[in-house]
Amino acid sequence: MLNKMILALLLILVLLPGAGCDVAPAAPPTVPAPTTIPTATALPPTATAVPTATAVPTPTPIPGSEQTTFTFAVCGDNRNGDEVYARLLQMVAQDGSAFLVNTGDLVPQGFGAYWRSFATLMEGFPIPFFPAPGNHDLYEGALKDFGAWTPNGEPHYSFDWGQVHFTVANDSLGEMDERELAWIDADLSATTQPVKFVVHHHPAWDPDDSEHIMTGGNEAFLALLKKHGVQYDLCGHDHRYRTGGRDGTTLVITAGGGAPLYYDSEEGGFYHYVRFNVQGTDVHFEVVKLE
Repeated sequence: MLNKMILALLLILVLLPGAGCDVAPAAPPTVPAPTTIPTATALPPTATAVPTATAVPTPTPIPGSEQTTFTFAVCGDNRNGDEVYARLLQMVAQDGSAFLVNTGDLVPQGFGAYWRSFATLMEGFPIPFFPAPGNHDLYEGALKDFGAWTPNGEPHYSFDWGQVHFTVANDSLGEMDERELAWIDADLSATTQPVKFVVHHHPAWDPDDSEHIMTGGNEAFLALLKKHGVQYDLCGHDHRYRTGGRDGTTLVITAGGGAPLYYDSEEGGFYHYVRFNVQGTDVHFEVVKLE
């Protein structure tokens, strides 16, 4: 009887869950979550570049410029010759000129003190003043203060007086680059004036083959003058008075406004300005020496 009871107890122990086993049942395997594949961000369609039309230059309106018979004066390269330039300004103010054009190099260097000195010289000058920028008007390669002396605050601009169109260009770095050539072309294409002057600092050529000319863009610039029938090309830089002609355009180098002269008097090395007389479309000019 005892043996039967022991056997029954053993059977109960065997049938109990986990009885006789020291290892816990294994957990069911973890099923990894599927990897999320990132969705590609939709990119906007590439925009097709639409070229922006170049704005047509508009001449700056000048009060009193309707007169078709007038006289105007041109000089250049006054730079550090304040005494000479002051005398030229006085002569121009008294000779009946309607305005004064300057072919550049207004100051020895284009920063503060020199511009203040120039402003003192120009104080009280009674007629409009239209300068082109020269290489000495630059400061650290830029025309930072020159724009204060132009009618539109820019280094290049144009204006009409009577039947004459004046294109004042920027070659202060010594060359006519593609952007400036494009601006000149657009400006001359837009005008309907019968007489055209272009004003800038560095000559594109010199009748005497001097080295004081542009270092780039020369032929392209001269081609524009020919294309648009420009009658007069006014410039400075070569410190003297000299004229010449090419492809129907009269070159006038006027750079005797006060800076040191490069030539003897017989070669144009004298202080001066040039006076233009305009009657409708008829233009004459003469050099006025400072004795």
